[in-house]
Amino acid sequence: KHELLVHAQIVRDYELKFEPSIHYIDNHKDGKLQAKAIKWADQRVCIKKWKRICERNKVKEKDAILCELFRKRRTVYAVRIHIVREKDL
Repeated sequence: KHELLVHAQIVRDYELKFEPSIHYIDNHKDGKLQAKAIKWADQRVCIKKWKRICERNKVKEKDAILCELFRKRRTVYAVRIHIVREKDL
C-alpha cells in the first residue's frame, strides 16, 4: 500500500535499471511527485510515496491503475499513472 513494487521478473526480462530518484507523473494539479527507488537483493524495485499518489488522486479500492514506465534505453526515470475508475471498468 505504501510503495509501488516492480516485480523482479519484469526487471530481469527487460534488463531495467532505475534512477535513484523517480518522478511519478499523474494528472494532479500539483504536477510530478519525486520519489526514491530502491532495488532489493531479489531484483525487485520499490518506489516510495505510492500511498501519497493514491491519496492525492483519490484512488478507491476497486479502481484499476496502470503504471507506464518511462525510460531512456534501459534506465527508468519516471512512472506515468493511469487510473481507471471502478465505474469505467
